[in-house]
Order: sequence, then C-alpha cells, then structure tokens
Amino acid sequence: MFSGMDASRLPHAPVAIFMTLRMYWRLFHFINRIPSVAGLMDSQVKNSYAGCCRIIHHTRRFPSRTAVNKHTRRRCFNTAGLVTMDSRYPDRSIEIAMTVKIYHNPQCSKSRQTLQILEGEGVEAEVIEYLKQPPSREELTEILNALGLKPRQLMRQGEAEYQQAGLDNPELSDEQLIQAMLEHPRLIERPIVVKDGKVVIGRPPERVLDIL
Repeated sequence: MFSGMDASRLPHAPVAIFMTLRMYWRLFHFINRIPSVAGLMDSQVKNSYAGCCRIIHHTRRFPSRTAVNKHTRRRCFNTAGLVTMDSRYPDRSIEIAMTVKIYHNPQCSKSRQTLQILEGEGVEAEVIEYLKQPPSREELTEILNALGLKPRQLMRQGEAEYQQAGLDNPELSDEQLIQAMLEHPRLIERPIVVKDGKVVIGRPPERVLDIL
C-alpha cells in the first residue's frame, strides 16, 4: 500500500494533515470577518440591528462570542448618536445616525417620566419645549400622519383654550384645528417622541420603548 513511499515520513503524516486543516480553519475565520470590517467602515449607512450585532459579533477586540449578550444588543440598537457596544468596553464604539426628538413640557409628570426612560436607555434626545418653540405646520402634519390621527384626536380637550376658542364645534375643518394648535400649543397632547419617522405619544411613558 505504501510502496514507493519513504517509511520514515509516515509518522509525520497526521501532523501535516492537522496543520493543513488548522490553516484552512484560520482562513475561514479571516474571510468571515471581512463583512464586519466593511460594516464598521460604513456604519452610518448600515444602520440596522442585524448589521450592528454582526459588527459586534465578529469584532476581534471582544475576547469571545459570549461577550455579546442581550443587554449589549439592545443597547446597540436603541442608543442614539455614539453607540457604546458594551459597558465593559467603553472605548469600542461606532457612530450610528439615529435622531430622536421629544416634544416636552417640563411641568408635565408624564413628559418628565418619558424623558427619564429615554435617558435610561442611553438615548440623547433633542428636547423641544414646544410651549416655547411650537412645531411648524409641516412638522405637526407629519406627526399626525405618522400617528394616523385626526387633529382633534391630538388635542387636549380639557384645556381652557379648547372651550374658549369654541374648538368643540364639529364643523371645524382639520386645517382650522391645526391652526388652533399652532396658535395655542398647550392644546397639543404631550409628550410626543419622534424617531426616524416613527412617532409615539408617551401615555403611558413606557410606550416610548415601542419605537426604540
């Protein structure tokens, strides 16, 4: 069977096979890391949960695959701006474009609680005190469309301005009701959180988690 082969080299054959398999195994892992490096270079474009987790999963700086836990993935997906992948490795981060706005009234307990939830999730939201800086007509229209609500459904009908301006008149058009909210921003329900085209009213405040 082994005619023509130097018998002194036979004991080394298993070692050669092992080294060859080891080389192919390392090559496989090297190729497997290439998509994650490309994703890291282009993280602002590949802003997705799957892409983010893939980058974490294959980053060589992590000591093992087990370093990526559920908390890490949730934080990676939810955080706006500078995303820290894991609290144990604060210097290993990527930048993901994710804008979050909250139309906030600091005197409202529900609004304060919603803002606290955002901060607790690591989200650095743009806080807009809408009583001082009301939304534009375009912004308010976009909010209504995203929520799928009619203007009257977004109004705080218990406010004094609602009764004083006769806004309970069913014959008023949507445009008239929107104009009333622009003139009296206190009539706008609060808080409103906007993230990447998704909108939610923070009542209860925990609803904000639905869009994070």
